[in-house]
Amino acid sequence: MTKRILVDASYPNETRVALIDNNCRIAEIEYETANKHLIKGNIYLATITKIEPSLQAAFIDYSNGKSGFLPFSEIHPDYYNNVTNSLPFDTIPLVEITSEEIKEQESCKNIQNEEDIDTEESDADDNKIITAFKNTTNIQNDEIEPVSKQNSQEIAESLPPHKQQEIQDVISSGQIVLVQATKESRGNKNASFTTYISLSGKYCILTPNLSNHSGISRRITNSEDRKQLKTIVGNLISKITKTSSVIIRTAGSRRTAYEIKKDFNYLLKLWNEIINTAKQAKPPAFIYVENDIIRKTILDIYNISVQEMIIQGKAAYDYAVKFMNAILPSEVHKIKEHKSTIPIFAQYNLEEQLATLYKPIVTLPSGGYIVINPTEALIAIDVNSGKDTSEQNIEETAVKTNLEAAKEISHQIKLRNLSGLITIDFICMTDSKNHKLIEKSFKKYLAKDKAKIQVDSINSFGVLQLSRQRLRPSFLESNSVICSHCSGKGIVRAEESNAMIILRTIENEIHTSKSNIINVYAHLHSVTYILNNKRTEIADIEKKYNVQLKFYNDFQSTSDSFSIEKVTLSASTTKSALIEEQPVVTSAKLLENIENPASQAISNTNISGSKILSIKSNKRRARKQTHNLDLSAEQSVQQISKPVNYKKDNAPNNKNQPTRPIKRRTKPSILETTKS
Repeated sequence: MTKRILVDASYPNETRVALIDNNCRIAEIEYETANKHLIKGNIYLATITKIEPSLQAAFIDYSNGKSGFLPFSEIHPDYYNNVTNSLPFDTIPLVEITSEEIKEQESCKNIQNEEDIDTEESDADDNKIITAFKNTTNIQNDEIEPVSKQNSQEIAESLPPHKQQEIQDVISSGQIVLVQATKESRGNKNASFTTYISLSGKYCILTPNLSNHSGISRRITNSEDRKQLKTIVGNLISKITKTSSVIIRTAGSRRTAYEIKKDFNYLLKLWNEIINTAKQAKPPAFIYVENDIIRKTILDIYNISVQEMIIQGKAAYDYAVKFMNAILPSEVHKIKEHKSTIPIFAQYNLEEQLATLYKPIVTLPSGGYIVINPTEALIAIDVNSGKDTSEQNIEETAVKTNLEAAKEISHQIKLRNLSGLITIDFICMTDSKNHKLIEKSFKKYLAKDKAKIQVDSINSFGVLQLSRQRLRPSFLESNSVICSHCSGKGIVRAEESNAMIILRTIENEIHTSKSNIINVYAHLHSVTYILNNKRTEIADIEKKYNVQLKFYNDFQSTSDSFSIEKVTLSASTTKSALIEEQPVVTSAKLLENIENPASQAISNTNISGSKILSIKSNKRRARKQTHNLDLSAEQSVQQISKPVNYKKDNAPNNKNQPTRPIKRRTKPSILETTKS
């Protein structure tokens, strides 16, 4: 299947990359924003700020006071007792490409290899390989095969350096280290780093300060390819320093010695630039960016099945051509600039597909659908048959819908970058053979996923669980924020429940201290509902406790949050205050006593939210004064600052919102209403 890579770099603040198939369906999406920088893979010159013996780790300052976590196991032994406090690494000379290798490349240049592996590796695969090499006890069982089994055996038998000493004995505060980010910061956790640098090319991975760990990816299964690659790796090892290693990626399968050496020399040049820059820099300093989206696209997404790479944005196009020339000059002709006035994603109908990633429901071809619900502990996916009635019985319908769901779920997991524990509730099937069929199909669809995935079997409840490696934040994490109204819960209290909580809280507050007036500040809907449906309860409270209740609309309140202010008047001022100051929004007691015929209609007419106006300043509130409220529909609602908050589940407090101007009043006014 031929594919296209579309790059939208028309806006400098965001770059989007989409891999699409023949039907213009998005197979993979990558994006980079200016305000959310990912640091994983980046290289920094850092300073050790603190040694923590209890954790056997160090904390580093890698960028303008930003703190990172550096485990002792990730500190290279060359940094131990480094008195000079200088970088213990140097440049590496390039390898020579022979004339025979050039001739071999020319003879193979025009041969189209139809059996070439469609590799869609990512940094995740590289990380698995590098981790396997560092964890030398698991070399034989992981993603790579060492070139020298004797070396790997010797390394496995020896005790790692960090197991022989304590960090406080060999590392000191203020020491300079060259580090690479291995894990993004998340919540209160700092980003994690290592001093074992790795640089990824198209076909190779260079580990410039990790010796005796050269190897070949186990995903290359062809015996002749492996034999040829071992010869190439052996040749490379003999020509570089003993402190370095090279790993052949899966994409290196069926590649000539010329192509691999050219890619390897590119990585050597890159390392030499990094080490020279680091030696001249003053820590903390940013040295190298790994997550450049154009570079990453060419290295990890681009492969032989890509028909063309179309780029919108002159600067991004020029950079892509330059980088492709450096590593794959024979493929430069596939890079094209998008010159149409129609935006590139709109021209290929991708915007609608991206919009669906914000929605939890995804429809299936037969009429069924899946519902994706991320939670704190796991991601729950529910499969429903929906309107599908095409099959003869329930079992056939369940199997058909589940097969469609398995394919779509594997696609959505990849697109949305879902990670961690994922639970899928398939439609129940009675035949165990159908369970095996769904499991087999699902694992097949997941086979090309970049992340490491562990899949369990469907249990007796029809639930399948899987665990997926976290490569980066999910689509929703990167492109959405917590709702300020519900605080991310997705639900708010029902109006009836909220009204009863407000009334009960009023009674509780009356018991704590004696008050003459109770001012309630709540959301517009809550105030409207209480005044329209709880007039009897309001009258009972006023009569029972001899208080006056006033209700104000507060724009800062959410649907299920409110605040209460208690006002106590002296005996000499109580009578005059009650005469001069009419209720803000009339209480039930006053509704019964209003003599104005126009106002009397309120007792039989619902109050609309547009007629509730609240005006109150901090200065007046400090003097314990209250004011009437004009309820004309023409006037707008003013902002209120509330003294005491009652919020459900810590609803957000918008303290940073600008203060709205207070509208000055002239004379108190009576309720103005119109007959319904």
